[in-house]
Amino acid sequence: MQGMCTFADASCFEWLQLGVGVLTPLVLFCLGIYAKSFADRMEDQRGLRDIETAWRLEVVRSLLPHLNDMYCCFTYQGNWRSMSPDDATAAKREADRLVL
Repeated sequence: MQGMCTFADASCFEWLQLGVGVLTPLVLFCLGIYAKSFADRMEDQRGLRDIETAWRLEVVRSLLPHLNDMYCCFTYQGNWRSMSPDDATAAKREADRLVL
């Protein structure tokens, strides 16, 4: 009997087993490379987020004293009596310079 899938005493099932046996490690290798590249990209993004967070904290730390001075002037709390209008204006201008 001459069938479409028989090649020199091998049945279609044996050829299918051979194909799956060869392709499985290749597919797993490709998935591993993809997972590694995805993990590397996530690690790079995490590093960038850490740098951005450190920069934002630095800006906030330098901005808070000026914001506190303005808050004290506007709400009449804290050391607002010892501040002159020029000091309040200078605090606002310095805060603007840091933010903008």
